[in-house]
Amino acid sequence: MFSLQLVNRHGATIDLNRSELGSLPKDIAAQFSNISPEEFKELELLQSQLVQRQMTTAYTIMFAICALAYIVAWLTMTRLVPKSKRIDDL
Repeated sequence: MFSLQLVNRHGATIDLNRSELGSLPKDIAAQFSNISPEEFKELELLQSQLVQRQMTTAYTIMFAICALAYIVAWLTMTRLVPKSKRIDDL
């Protein structure tokens, strides 16, 4: 990104388009204290898109699991409850 060349301890370059800032080691994250406000705004925009994309995926998976659990519970309850009969004579 910009003027920063972020490299991990194995010598591999870190791509901020794919890496979340929270997952970076502390020594690499400390390098961000030297960036300009304009670069920070650009980094913030880049990271917010990455985080939102991951959150959307996470919420979709969680919604699918909850929907499946609801359907299984509903089917189980309809199988356990005895059939109701209409009462004609009161």
